Amino acid sequence: MNKILKEKFSYINIIGYILTLSSIFYLVRTFLKLDFAVLPLNHQRIIFYCPMFLIVYLLSLGALSYSWELILEFVSQKPIRTKDIWPVFVQSNIAKYLPGNVLQYAARNFLGNRLGWKHSDIALSSILEIILNVVILGIALIIIVFLGGIALPVGSLFDANLRKWVLFLIIMVIMAVICLGLLCVWKKKETGEKLKLFCSKKFPILFVKLLLIYIIIFGGLGVMLALIYFFIFNYPLQWHDVIFIMGVFIFSFLAGYIIPGSPGGLGIREYFLLSLLSSSYGQTLTLMASLVHRVISIIGDLLAFFLGPRSPNQYEQ
Repeated sequence: MNKILKEKFSYINIIGYILTLSSIFYLVRTFLKLDFAVLPLNHQRIIFYCPMFLIVYLLSLGALSYSWELILEFVSQKPIRTKDIWPVFVQSNIAKYLPGNVLQYAARNFLGNRLGWKHSDIALSSILEIILNVVILGIALIIIVFLGGIALPVGSLFDANLRKWVLFLIIMVIMAVICLGLLCVWKKKETGEKLKLFCSKKFPILFVKLLLIYIIIFGGLGVMLALIYFFIFNYPLQWHDVIFIMGVFIFSFLAGYIIPGSPGGLGIREYFLLSLLSSSYGQTLTLMASLVHRVISIIGDLLAFFLGPRSPNQYEQ
């Protein structure tokens, strides 16, 4: 059974690699055709605002590590120290840039087990994190789509793509169900005991907490992209533009998140941003704004990795 699953996932990863490379090739080709003379670049703005955006990204990493702490505590039914979660999270997080898009979770298991955490609890917390990410951000997308379709000037764009968005959400739900199915056949006895937790009162409380945290994190990162347009490239934005860009960012992030083989969503996220935002804000401006956003996130991940505390061994505590 495990051998069959590994073979299927390897084929899926190959498809993900092809999509990633195709997206990167498209972005590079587009980049080479751009006219950078039209960009209103202001070096003083870049020097002043980029460090502020970097701080915002680092805060989002802290919030993500806290959300995983909540999930791991729920799964293990044991208190987890924040000072242990942060180093494990940031050290494993850097592995998302390696091909495969799953090595960060393997790194979590390795580092977490050194602290005495059970492999099964760490793995289950990662699976639950993926499912909740998809479900909660899907809910956020539905809200943004229908609010945008009713009240925003770009509503016609939302209406035209509404079926595609709904289809995308259906696919996400199907993938979540598949993940739950795989979860049920994985270590049946132990998993059966863990699944009882989902029928307790603690799970709705966890879901509401994560709903608020994820919406703040990814909504904030989407707003950061809008502010890059506004502050770095001096593009005038209205409130409806900010909501539109935030919604497209969440959609693009999810696309890069669920497509296997894409390291950190690299290429996939930028492809969807360029495809969905270029018609409203221009191809050159959109690609450069998305690249600035990507560079800030990479620098933030590297700073957290190299400057953050190291994960201790349980015997060293």
